This record gives sequence, C-alpha cells and structure tokens, in this order.
Amino acid sequence: MRPNRPLRTRPSAALLVGISVLTSTVARAEPAFDGEFKGRGEGRLSLQVSTLDDPPAVAGMYFVSVETAVLNRCTGQVTGIARKTAQNTLRLRKKPDENGEACEITLRYRPDGKSVQVEENACAYWHGTECAFDGRLTKVLTGR
Repeated sequence: MRPNRPLRTRPSAALLVGISVLTSTVARAEPAFDGEFKGRGEGRLSLQVSTLDDPPAVAGMYFVSVETAVLNRCTGQVTGIARKTAQNTLRLRKKPDENGEACEITLRYRPDGKSVQVEENACAYWHGTECAFDGRLTKVLTGR
C-alpha cells in the first residue's frame, strides 16, 4: 500500500500565459489622450488634443488647444505641444511672458480616458484675471 501524499497541482502553461497577458495589459493600460473635451471651471472650458506620432521621433507628444470663456467678462486660449510626463498626464509649457512667468497646463486623465482634470499655473497672461483654465472636462463622444 502506498503512503498518502498530498496532492500537488501545477498550473498549466496556458493558464500562466493567460495571467501574464492580462496583468501586462492592465499594467500598461493608458487613456486615449486624443479627442475633444468640454466642461466648466470658472467658465466654459474646451480642450482639443491630437497625437503627434509621425515621425516616431515625436511619440509621446500631443498638440493641445485649451479655451476658456466667461460671458461678457473674459476669454482665453493657449495652444502648443504637450509632452507625456506620466502614464495619465500631459504637460504643456509656454515660454515666459513679459513678467518672466511660464504658463504651464497639466492634463490629468482618469484611467478610462473619459474625463480630464485641467490645472494651470501662471497663465493669467493668456486669459486675463477673471478666467482660468482649471476645471474637469468630459470627453465629447463623436459619431452619434
């Protein structure tokens, strides 16, 4: 009679490959930065983001245009090339104005890419004192 040995099981190779693919996909998931976004902050906000991926030397760079408006008070716009600084973050930095302050726009995307938090630093030159680019914007769905 054989002695009772504990049953040892090993995961199949297919199971290990499947788990590996799933975890690597989740770890590398990024929002789709491209698109049109609308929302509110101190006024109406709109954002356009387009990928610059041709030639490959500009991978991770995006054309960004952000606008703000408060009826009968102020409007503003800043455009330029933003760089990816983290998995869910783009940053646009404009050259210093006459006061030596460089406008910086940070776009922090939710992991699903459906909304973005816009934060600004030192951008009054671009929109005046009664407006701001700060706010939460939601992706505009196209093709309805």
